[in-house]
Amino acid sequence: MDKKTLRKEMIQKRLSLSQEQFSFKSSIIHQKINQLDIFKNAQSIGIYLSYKNEVDTFKLINQIVSSKDIYVPRIQGKMMDFVAFQSYKDLKENRYGILEPTGNQINNNPDLLIVPLVAYDLNNNRLGYGGGFYDRFLKNYQGTTIGIAFDFQQVKHLEVESHDLPLDMIINDKK
Repeated sequence: MDKKTLRKEMIQKRLSLSQEQFSFKSSIIHQKINQLDIFKNAQSIGIYLSYKNEVDTFKLINQIVSSKDIYVPRIQGKMMDFVAFQSYKDLKENRYGILEPTGNQINNNPDLLIVPLVAYDLNNNRLGYGGGFYDRFLKNYQGTTIGIAFDFQQVKHLEVESHDLPLDMIINDKK
């Protein structure tokens, strides 16, 4: 299956989750992340702001905002920076309808980076939305990367290109 078709299919599956399924599956993933030593020990965490039924990161942010430095992505042209998260009132929608921070404090090397994905395979390769923002960012990132997704987003194999970098780990609601 080509990437465009796979993206469309996976996004549709995510959007078809009931609110109850979405919340339940997201909470299982939150529990698993909270048990990881790398997560417990990280002082700074880069994390995306969930969009269109991606694993809920807002509840995860609420759990850790008082104990960790949180950085969320902001797109500028074809590049992406991670900007300090201050509060939800300091967010605005970008051209894709995704919330972004308005501040100026940038940290492009947080201890841990929690990455969104549309699909993934058994080798921790990820399929994103196709804009290449995370591919470009991950090329220079030195910390640990964790993808979070629902179990149905896993496929046996993804075709990878030279710029595609596997994540260190992927956590879903099953494994």
